[in-house]
Amino acid sequence: MTAVVAILNKTGMALAADSAATITNGDKSTSKVFNTANKVFTLSKHHPVAIMIFNNAEFLYTPWELIIKLYRKSLKKRSFRTVKEYSDDFRKFLIKNELLNFRKKEKAFLTTKLQIIVNKIINDVGNQLLDQGDYDTLLVLQDLDSYEDIPSEKIDSVKKVAAILESIVDQDILIFNALDKIEGLDEVDLKSFKQSNEDFIYEIIDDVFINSTPLLLHSDNIEGLRAKIADLFISILSSNCFLLGFTGLVFVGYGNEQLYPALYSIQTDGVVSGNLRYSVTGDISISDEHHCDLVPFAQTDVMNTFIRGMNPEVYNVVNDSLYKSLSSTLDTYNDTIIANTEGEVDEGLLETLKQEFKESIMVSMQNNIESVLHNSHIQPTLQALRFLSKEDLAELAESLIYLTFLKRRTTSSLESVGGAIDVAIISKGDGFIWKKRKHYFEDKLNQHFFQNYFD
Repeated sequence: MTAVVAILNKTGMALAADSAATITNGDKSTSKVFNTANKVFTLSKHHPVAIMIFNNAEFLYTPWELIIKLYRKSLKKRSFRTVKEYSDDFRKFLIKNELLNFRKKEKAFLTTKLQIIVNKIINDVGNQLLDQGDYDTLLVLQDLDSYEDIPSEKIDSVKKVAAILESIVDQDILIFNALDKIEGLDEVDLKSFKQSNEDFIYEIIDDVFINSTPLLLHSDNIEGLRAKIADLFISILSSNCFLLGFTGLVFVGYGNEQLYPALYSIQTDGVVSGNLRYSVTGDISISDEHHCDLVPFAQTDVMNTFIRGMNPEVYNVVNDSLYKSLSSTLDTYNDTIIANTEGEVDEGLLETLKQEFKESIMVSMQNNIESVLHNSHIQPTLQALRFLSKEDLAELAESLIYLTFLKRRTTSSLESVGGAIDVAIISKGDGFIWKKRKHYFEDKLNQHFFQNYFD
């Protein structure tokens, strides 16, 4: 895991990141933390622009550090008008670079994604049977023996498994179709993609069935099940959802035509039909109207507490508790009214009034809480950030990462934030300046590195 932050005002911006990288085994039962990861990089050797990464350290099995340095070498002295244009060019590089050749790794990405989806569906079927107490059908679902035909005593169970699976897939399709569409695949015709890759998709589905629940392959509706799972796969690919994890890329600095610093962030996880699958998560430009900003990434709870004056988890618990208490109280009032009213009571009207009162009170209470947080914490913090010097921005950025580290050390068994804190400052006049940076080598023994840096 990671803690990364960018703080911007008109004088410049400060970046800070920890060095922890968490490695887990396949079933996530064991984890190990290494405190040597690099997460802040210059994107250009000649212009004031940089990139920060968080979450996955690799993209389709290639380390991001290697990808970024290859891009930096290819960029040379080229520059762009805005930070967003650097991001656009970087995305094109990911797809078109022949050495990286990510298009050839597309099928591996899609295979893993589809396998996870199908296995999750099968697990959901098993959980539903477990909840129903139907252990006989659950045993049929888990039967790994190979059959030429379904044994007669198992036919009804296979039909039930197929029906539950179909119902789950239908519900999931509705859920993912309701999500926002992912920007990175706007120009991809996913229906045509599905048709041209149908055999490949069906083969993966069958492979998972063979290894998990082979009797389903003998279902009367196997063709329909394959088609519906394929539809779900396309719905997930097109939705703004990352099932396999993702990498966050944060582009920061100045374009040629930007007087004040800017930040442009995306999330990405793979390639579909030769296009990068990504979504835009942030687009911030400091201006005369927007004087400053503090933007945390990855593990943001401590930094959001600093900004808002209230832990996000506590805020959610307060809202949930208020909602439940209010619902319980209004239910009691309704029961009391019904019990103490002579004649017929319009229970439907009472229920409608209860819902209206509940929503009205909740909105009012949330607005009051937000007003206090904004006036007492958010606004004063932003007002102070507006006038901080570059050095103060860097000190604050480093302190926020360190506070997150202390929080994890004192409350969590896994110290997922830690190691040296890298700190950098970017300004229009001075460019990219390291304030603190870890090296894996001694400077005095590697003078050639610095002499050849701009070659």
